[in-house]
Amino acid sequence: MSITFEVMGEPRPKQSFRYTKNGGGFTPANVKAWQEVVAWKAKEAMSGKEIFLEKIYIILNFRLGNGRRIDIDNLSKAVLDAMNGIVYNDDTQVVDLNISKCVRKDNPGVTVNIDINKNKYCNYCESFKELDDFHLRKESKDGVGYKCKVCHSEYAKEQYKNNKYVYKKKAKEWAENNPERRKEIRRKSQDNRRDAVREIKNLQSKQRRAENLEHFRIIGRAAAHARKARMLSIKGVLTKENIENLLNKAQGYCIYCGNKTKLTLDHVVPVSNGGENSPKNIIPCCKPCNSRKSTKPVEEWLFSEHGATGLARAYVYLTRKTLSKSVIASLFDIDIFET
Repeated sequence: MSITFEVMGEPRPKQSFRYTKNGGGFTPANVKAWQEVVAWKAKEAMSGKEIFLEKIYIILNFRLGNGRRIDIDNLSKAVLDAMNGIVYNDDTQVVDLNISKCVRKDNPGVTVNIDINKNKYCNYCESFKELDDFHLRKESKDGVGYKCKVCHSEYAKEQYKNNKYVYKKKAKEWAENNPERRKEIRRKSQDNRRDAVREIKNLQSKQRRAENLEHFRIIGRAAAHARKARMLSIKGVLTKENIENLLNKAQGYCIYCGNKTKLTLDHVVPVSNGGENSPKNIIPCCKPCNSRKSTKPVEEWLFSEHGATGLARAYVYLTRKTLSKSVIASLFDIDIFET
Protein backbone atom coordinates (compact mmCIF):
# COMPACT_ATOMS: atom_id res chain seq x y z
CA MET A 1 0.00 0.00 0.00
CA SER A 2 1.36 3.45 -0.85
CA ILE A 3 0.32 7.10 -1.07
CA THR A 4 1.77 10.03 -2.99
CA PHE A 5 0.96 13.70 -2.63
CA GLU A 6 2.49 17.03 -3.53
CA VAL A 7 2.73 20.22 -1.50
CA MET A 8 3.20 23.48 -3.37
CA GLY A 9 5.10 26.43 -1.87
CA GLU A 10 8.55 27.21 -0.57
CA PRO A 11 9.74 24.35 1.70
CA ARG A 12 10.64 25.50 5.22
CA PRO A 13 13.36 23.81 7.32
CA LYS A 14 12.67 22.95 10.95
CA GLN A 15 15.74 23.63 13.00
CA SER A 16 16.49 22.73 16.60
CA PHE A 17 13.87 23.72 19.16
CA ARG A 18 14.13 27.43 20.08
CA TYR A 19 13.81 28.67 23.64
CA THR A 20 12.62 32.06 24.92
CA LYS A 21 14.15 34.08 27.76
CA ASN A 22 11.50 32.69 30.08
CA GLY A 23 12.56 29.10 29.31
CA GLY A 24 9.64 28.29 27.03
CA GLY A 25 9.98 27.09 23.45
CA PHE A 26 8.37 28.01 20.15
CA THR A 27 8.28 27.11 16.44
CA PRO A 28 8.67 30.00 13.96
CA ALA A 29 5.40 31.09 12.34
CA ASN A 30 6.57 30.40 8.77
CA VAL A 31 7.60 26.84 9.69
CA LYS A 32 4.30 26.25 11.53
CA ALA A 33 2.34 27.48 8.48
CA TRP A 34 4.34 25.15 6.19
CA GLN A 35 3.71 22.18 8.46
CA GLU A 36 -0.03 22.93 8.52
CA VAL A 37 -0.13 22.84 4.71
CA VAL A 38 1.79 19.52 4.68
CA ALA A 39 -0.60 18.07 7.29
CA TRP A 40 -3.65 19.20 5.28
CA LYS A 41 -2.32 17.55 2.08
CA ALA A 42 -1.47 14.38 4.03
CA LYS A 43 -5.05 14.19 5.36
CA GLU A 44 -6.36 14.47 1.78
CA ALA A 45 -4.07 11.63 0.63
CA MET A 46 -5.08 9.44 3.61
CA SER A 47 -8.80 9.99 3.06
CA GLY A 48 -10.58 6.64 3.54
CA LYS A 49 -7.36 4.92 4.72
CA GLU A 50 -6.34 3.81 8.19
CA ILE A 51 -3.21 5.16 9.80
CA PHE A 52 -0.08 3.12 9.04
CA LEU A 53 1.19 0.95 11.87
CA GLU A 54 3.90 -0.94 9.96
CA LYS A 55 7.42 0.01 8.97
CA ILE A 56 7.41 2.87 6.47
CA TYR A 57 9.59 3.77 3.51
CA ILE A 58 9.54 7.44 2.46
CA ILE A 59 10.93 9.40 -0.50
CA LEU A 60 11.02 13.20 -0.35
CA ASN A 61 11.85 15.30 -3.42
CA PHE A 62 12.26 18.98 -2.48
CA ARG A 63 12.15 21.79 -5.05
CA LEU A 64 13.56 25.03 -3.65
CA GLY A 65 12.44 28.36 -5.03
CA ASN A 66 15.64 30.15 -3.97
CA GLY A 67 19.29 29.29 -3.96
CA ARG A 68 19.74 29.52 -0.18
CA ARG A 69 21.83 26.85 1.48
CA ILE A 70 19.44 24.75 3.55
CA ASP A 71 20.27 21.56 5.42
CA ILE A 72 18.39 18.70 3.83
CA ASP A 73 17.80 17.01 7.20
CA ASN A 74 15.99 20.12 8.50
CA LEU A 75 13.74 20.12 5.41
CA SER A 76 12.81 16.48 5.99
CA LYS A 77 12.25 16.99 9.74
CA ALA A 78 9.56 19.60 9.10
CA VAL A 79 7.66 17.29 6.75
CA LEU A 80 8.04 14.14 8.88
CA ASP A 81 6.87 15.89 12.07
CA ALA A 82 3.86 17.35 10.21
CA MET A 83 2.64 13.84 9.28
CA ASN A 84 2.74 12.51 12.86
CA GLY A 85 -0.68 11.22 13.87
CA ILE A 86 -1.98 11.52 10.30
CA VAL A 87 0.00 9.06 8.18
CA TYR A 88 1.70 7.19 11.05
CA ASN A 89 1.66 7.29 14.83
CA ASP A 90 5.23 8.53 15.08
CA ASP A 91 8.09 9.15 12.64
CA THR A 92 10.12 6.50 14.45
CA GLN A 93 8.25 4.03 12.19
CA VAL A 94 10.29 5.33 9.23
CA VAL A 95 13.00 2.76 8.47
CA ASP A 96 14.12 4.05 5.06
CA LEU A 97 14.27 7.72 4.06
CA ASN A 98 15.38 8.89 0.61
CA ILE A 99 15.76 12.68 0.26
CA SER A 100 16.72 14.85 -2.70
CA LYS A 101 16.60 18.59 -3.38
CA CYS A 102 17.00 20.86 -6.37
CA VAL A 103 16.35 24.49 -7.27
CA ARG A 104 13.09 25.13 -9.16
CA LYS A 105 12.24 28.81 -8.93
CA ASP A 106 9.14 28.39 -11.10
CA ASN A 107 7.71 25.39 -9.20
CA PRO A 108 8.80 25.21 -5.53
CA GLY A 109 7.37 22.50 -3.28
CA VAL A 110 7.86 18.89 -2.22
CA THR A 111 6.67 15.52 -3.52
CA VAL A 112 6.04 12.95 -0.79
CA ASN A 113 5.96 9.21 -1.54
CA ILE A 114 5.13 6.79 1.27
CA ASP A 115 5.07 3.00 1.03
CA ILE A 116 4.70 0.22 3.60
CA ASN A 117 6.40 -2.37 1.36
CA LYS A 118 10.05 -2.41 0.35
CA ASN A 119 9.36 -1.07 -3.11
CA LYS A 120 11.31 1.43 -5.15
CA TYR A 121 10.04 4.76 -6.43
CA CYS A 122 10.48 5.57 -10.13
CA ASN A 123 11.05 9.29 -10.60
CA TYR A 124 9.98 9.16 -14.24
CA CYS A 125 6.48 7.65 -13.89
CA GLU A 126 6.27 8.85 -10.24
CA SER A 127 5.02 5.60 -8.76
CA PHE A 128 6.21 2.79 -6.49
CA LYS A 129 7.13 -0.47 -8.17
CA GLU A 130 8.64 -3.76 -7.10
CA LEU A 131 12.40 -4.20 -7.37
CA ASP A 132 11.91 -6.80 -10.11
CA ASP A 133 10.46 -4.01 -12.28
CA PHE A 134 13.90 -2.31 -12.36
CA HIS A 135 17.05 -3.27 -14.23
CA LEU A 136 20.03 -4.37 -12.13
CA ARG A 137 22.70 -1.71 -11.46
CA LYS A 138 25.71 -2.59 -9.32
CA GLU A 139 26.62 1.05 -8.65
CA SER A 140 23.27 1.74 -6.93
CA LYS A 141 22.81 1.38 -3.17
CA ASP A 142 19.88 -1.01 -3.62
CA GLY A 143 21.41 -2.76 -6.63
CA VAL A 144 18.85 -1.57 -9.18
CA GLY A 145 18.52 1.40 -11.50
CA TYR A 146 16.55 4.59 -10.81
CA LYS A 147 14.21 4.14 -13.81
CA CYS A 148 11.74 1.25 -14.02
CA LYS A 149 12.00 -1.05 -17.02
CA VAL A 150 9.05 0.58 -18.81
CA CYS A 151 10.40 4.11 -18.38
CA HIS A 152 13.91 2.95 -19.25
CA SER A 153 12.63 1.44 -22.49
CA GLU A 154 10.77 4.63 -23.44
CA TYR A 155 13.82 6.74 -22.55
CA ALA A 156 16.12 4.50 -24.63
CA LYS A 157 13.75 4.71 -27.63
CA GLU A 158 13.67 8.50 -27.39
CA GLN A 159 17.46 8.68 -27.12
CA TYR A 160 17.87 6.40 -30.14
CA LYS A 161 15.37 8.45 -32.14
CA ASN A 162 17.25 11.69 -31.42
CA ASN A 163 20.74 10.17 -31.94
CA LYS A 164 20.06 7.43 -34.48
CA TYR A 165 23.18 7.91 -36.62
CA VAL A 166 25.50 8.06 -33.59
CA TYR A 167 24.12 4.77 -32.22
CA LYS A 168 24.33 3.09 -35.63
CA LYS A 169 27.92 4.20 -36.07
CA LYS A 170 28.91 2.87 -32.65
CA ALA A 171 27.11 -0.44 -33.28
CA LYS A 172 28.84 -0.85 -36.64
CA GLU A 173 32.27 -0.14 -35.16
CA TRP A 174 31.66 -2.63 -32.33
CA ALA A 175 30.51 -5.35 -34.77
CA GLU A 176 33.64 -4.84 -36.89
CA ASN A 177 35.90 -5.05 -33.83
CA ASN A 178 34.11 -8.06 -32.31
CA PRO A 179 33.07 -10.38 -35.20
CA GLU A 180 33.08 -13.60 -33.17
CA ARG A 181 31.05 -12.09 -30.36
CA ARG A 182 28.59 -10.68 -32.93
CA LYS A 183 28.12 -14.15 -34.47
CA GLU A 184 27.51 -15.66 -31.05
CA ILE A 185 24.87 -13.06 -30.18
CA ARG A 186 23.14 -13.55 -33.53
CA ARG A 187 23.16 -17.33 -33.10
CA LYS A 188 21.65 -17.11 -29.60
CA SER A 189 19.03 -14.66 -30.81
CA GLN A 190 18.02 -16.97 -33.63
CA ASP A 191 17.81 -19.93 -31.24
CA ASN A 192 15.63 -17.97 -28.80
CA ARG A 193 13.34 -16.68 -31.54
CA ARG A 194 13.09 -19.85 -33.64
CA ASP A 195 9.82 -21.10 -32.11
CA ALA A 196 8.26 -17.63 -32.11
CA VAL A 197 9.23 -17.02 -35.75
CA ARG A 198 7.89 -20.44 -36.76
CA GLU A 199 4.57 -19.68 -35.06
CA ILE A 200 4.31 -16.26 -36.73
CA LYS A 201 5.02 -17.78 -40.15
CA ASN A 202 2.40 -20.48 -39.59
CA LEU A 203 -0.20 -17.85 -38.67
CA GLN A 204 0.71 -15.77 -41.72
CA SER A 205 0.48 -18.85 -43.95
CA LYS A 206 -2.97 -19.73 -42.56
CA GLN A 207 -4.14 -16.16 -43.09
CA ARG A 208 -2.92 -16.09 -46.70
CA ARG A 209 -4.61 -19.44 -47.34
CA ALA A 210 -7.91 -18.19 -45.86
CA GLU A 211 -7.77 -15.05 -48.02
CA ASN A 212 -6.87 -16.96 -51.22
CA LEU A 213 -8.45 -20.34 -50.60
CA GLU A 214 -9.23 -21.18 -54.24
CA HIS A 215 -5.71 -20.25 -55.34
CA PHE A 216 -4.15 -22.64 -52.80
CA ARG A 217 -6.61 -25.38 -53.71
CA ILE A 218 -5.45 -25.17 -57.32
CA ILE A 219 -1.83 -25.38 -56.19
CA GLY A 220 -2.71 -28.45 -54.12
CA ARG A 221 -4.42 -30.10 -57.08
CA ALA A 222 -1.42 -29.49 -59.32
CA ALA A 223 0.91 -30.95 -56.69
CA ALA A 224 -1.33 -34.01 -56.24
CA HIS A 225 -1.49 -34.67 -59.98
CA ALA A 226 2.29 -34.25 -60.31
CA ARG A 227 2.91 -36.64 -57.39
CA LYS A 228 0.55 -39.24 -58.84
CA ALA A 229 2.19 -38.89 -62.27
CA ARG A 230 5.63 -39.49 -60.76
CA MET A 231 4.46 -42.53 -58.82
CA LEU A 232 2.80 -44.15 -61.84
CA SER A 233 5.36 -42.89 -64.40
CA ILE A 234 2.57 -41.14 -66.34
CA LYS A 235 3.40 -38.97 -69.32
CA GLY A 236 2.48 -35.29 -69.43
CA VAL A 237 2.67 -32.35 -67.03
CA LEU A 238 -0.25 -30.48 -65.44
CA THR A 239 0.77 -27.12 -63.99
CA LYS A 240 -1.08 -24.65 -61.79
CA GLU A 241 -1.64 -22.39 -64.82
CA ASN A 242 -3.14 -25.32 -66.76
CA ILE A 243 -5.62 -26.03 -63.97
CA GLU A 244 -6.60 -22.35 -63.69
CA ASN A 245 -7.25 -22.20 -67.44
CA LEU A 246 -9.34 -25.39 -67.36
CA LEU A 247 -11.50 -24.18 -64.46
CA ASN A 248 -11.88 -20.69 -65.90
CA LYS A 249 -13.06 -22.19 -69.18
CA ALA A 250 -15.72 -24.23 -67.37
CA GLN A 251 -16.85 -21.24 -65.25
CA GLY A 252 -18.11 -23.51 -62.47
CA TYR A 253 -20.19 -25.85 -64.72
CA CYS A 254 -19.76 -29.63 -64.76
CA ILE A 255 -18.94 -30.61 -68.35
CA TYR A 256 -20.61 -34.01 -67.93
CA CYS A 257 -23.98 -33.11 -66.36
CA GLY A 258 -24.07 -29.35 -67.00
CA ASN A 259 -24.82 -28.38 -63.36
CA LYS A 260 -23.09 -25.45 -61.70
CA THR A 261 -21.27 -26.76 -58.65
CA LYS A 262 -17.83 -27.27 -57.08
CA LEU A 263 -15.56 -28.87 -59.68
CA THR A 264 -12.95 -31.61 -59.65
CA LEU A 265 -10.63 -32.73 -62.45
CA ASP A 266 -11.23 -35.97 -64.30
CA HIS A 267 -8.96 -37.79 -66.76
CA VAL A 268 -10.97 -38.50 -69.93
CA VAL A 269 -8.81 -41.55 -70.58
CA PRO A 270 -8.02 -42.99 -67.13
CA VAL A 271 -4.32 -43.01 -66.24
CA SER A 272 -4.71 -46.69 -65.35
CA ASN A 273 -5.57 -47.25 -69.02
CA GLY A 274 -2.57 -45.26 -70.32
CA GLY A 275 -4.10 -41.76 -70.27
CA GLU A 276 -1.76 -38.76 -70.06
CA ASN A 277 -1.65 -36.25 -67.21
CA SER A 278 -1.96 -33.26 -69.57
CA PRO A 279 -4.59 -30.53 -70.23
CA LYS A 280 -5.89 -32.27 -73.36
CA ASN A 281 -6.88 -35.30 -71.26
CA ILE A 282 -8.55 -33.35 -68.40
CA ILE A 283 -12.20 -32.31 -68.02
CA PRO A 284 -13.62 -30.33 -65.06
CA CYS A 285 -16.63 -32.08 -63.58
CA CYS A 286 -18.57 -32.38 -60.36
CA LYS A 287 -17.53 -34.92 -57.74
CA PRO A 288 -20.57 -37.23 -58.25
CA CYS A 289 -19.87 -37.51 -62.00
CA ASN A 290 -16.17 -38.07 -61.37
CA SER A 291 -16.92 -40.88 -58.89
CA ARG A 292 -19.55 -42.56 -61.08
CA LYS A 293 -17.37 -42.47 -64.18
CA SER A 294 -14.42 -44.05 -62.37
CA THR A 295 -12.31 -45.87 -65.02
CA LYS A 296 -15.15 -46.49 -67.50
CA PRO A 297 -14.74 -45.40 -71.14
CA VAL A 298 -15.99 -41.81 -71.28
CA GLU A 299 -18.18 -42.26 -74.42
CA GLU A 300 -20.15 -45.22 -73.10
CA TRP A 301 -20.57 -43.76 -69.63
CA LEU A 302 -21.58 -40.31 -70.85
CA PHE A 303 -24.16 -41.66 -73.29
CA SER A 304 -25.69 -43.96 -70.67
CA GLU A 305 -25.75 -41.25 -67.97
CA HIS A 306 -26.40 -37.99 -69.83
CA GLY A 307 -27.25 -39.06 -73.37
CA ALA A 308 -26.21 -37.21 -76.52
CA THR A 309 -26.22 -33.84 -74.75
CA GLY A 310 -23.50 -35.02 -72.35
CA LEU A 311 -21.40 -36.26 -75.25
CA ALA A 312 -21.85 -32.94 -77.03
CA ARG A 313 -20.72 -30.97 -73.99
CA ALA A 314 -17.56 -33.05 -73.64
CA TYR A 315 -16.88 -32.76 -77.37
CA VAL A 316 -17.31 -28.98 -77.33
CA TYR A 317 -15.01 -28.66 -74.33
CA LEU A 318 -12.26 -30.93 -75.68
CA THR A 319 -12.27 -29.64 -79.26
CA ARG A 320 -12.87 -25.99 -78.31
CA LYS A 321 -15.13 -25.59 -81.32
CA THR A 322 -16.86 -22.26 -81.91
CA LEU A 323 -20.59 -22.92 -82.06
CA SER A 324 -23.60 -20.68 -82.49
CA LYS A 325 -25.39 -19.30 -79.48
CA SER A 326 -28.43 -21.41 -80.11
CA VAL A 327 -26.36 -24.62 -80.06
CA ILE A 328 -24.51 -23.47 -76.90
CA ALA A 329 -27.82 -22.60 -75.22
CA SER A 330 -29.07 -26.12 -75.88
CA LEU A 331 -26.03 -27.62 -74.13
CA PHE A 332 -25.55 -25.20 -71.19
CA ASP A 333 -27.52 -22.61 -69.31
CA ILE A 334 -25.05 -19.88 -70.38
CA ASP A 335 -22.58 -19.29 -73.19
CA ILE A 336 -19.23 -20.36 -71.72
CA PHE A 337 -17.34 -21.58 -74.81
CA GLU A 338 -17.99 -18.84 -77.35
CA THR A 339 -14.70 -17.26 -78.41
